[in-house]
Amino acid sequence: MNTTRENIMGVAERLFAEQGIGGTSLRSIMEAADVNAAAIAYHFGSKEDLIREILKRRLGPINDERLKRLDQLEAQSRNRPLSASQILEAFLEPPLRLATDKTPGGEFFIQFLGRIFVEAGEDFQPLLQEHFGEILRRFPVALKRSLPEVSPAELSWRFFFMLGAFAYTMMNRSLVTWISGGRCNPNDTKTVLRQLVAFANAGLTGPNLSRIKKRTRK
Repeated sequence: MNTTRENIMGVAERLFAEQGIGGTSLRSIMEAADVNAAAIAYHFGSKEDLIREILKRRLGPINDERLKRLDQLEAQSRNRPLSASQILEAFLEPPLRLATDKTPGGEFFIQFLGRIFVEAGEDFQPLLQEHFGEILRRFPVALKRSLPEVSPAELSWRFFFMLGAFAYTMMNRSLVTWISGGRCNPNDTKTVLRQLVAFANAGLTGPNLSRIKKRTRK
């Protein structure tokens, strides 16, 4: 059932994906959804509340699956550290799959999700904490167990860079087709996942820079 509320969220999701969050006004959403300001105010109240509801609708199930997969992996490992690639797959596969499944608007949401990370400033940090707090706690902890030789600061940098690669991939999925001359297909979710996990795993498990610096100083 396509209610006014669902229609507004679907339109906003598409516009945020195509134009960016800062570049999309409530007026443009109202015009595209064919609703008035009263409808926006009644169902959401503000642009931030609208963004929060879009995230809750889509991201809740994605994050639940991420945590469920991590729980299962940790249970199966019998308290042994997981490999970095296992952790990365549990983190990256659920949202990547949404981009190509049959869920209406899934592709727009993934682009929107990429923009959330790319455009995130101080104004967005409370929103990110609300929806990613548990995810951004559990996964780095699992990675730290997997990579005890990497300092906490270095691991934070590497995880941050991995998020950047993920966000850019989500936001510009079709760009890789042009850059590769058609050799890369962004709709091939299995290949995208394999390539992104391999890239991120290499970065996460690379040499400990702080130890390299100490050796070169001697």
